[in-house]
Amino acid sequence: MLGLPINDAANQLYALAHHLADTHQTAILTENGRLEVAMLPWEMYETLLDLVHLSTDPHELLRLPEPE
Repeated sequence: MLGLPINDAANQLYALAHHLADTHQTAILTENGRLEVAMLPWEMYETLLDLVHLSTDPHELLRLPEPE
């Protein structure tokens, strides 16, 4: 996980986005030392969304399709 000030990230946004996508890393962007933004590759974001939508019902979990 990378950590950098939000101003630095803004100046390097294109390079940072490609670096995160290529290395499957995340970045924490800070402002005045405070955590402000998490930046992550799109695939990781979609995976997190899928995990959030999983049911906690064990019977429904057993009916989920196999991963591709």
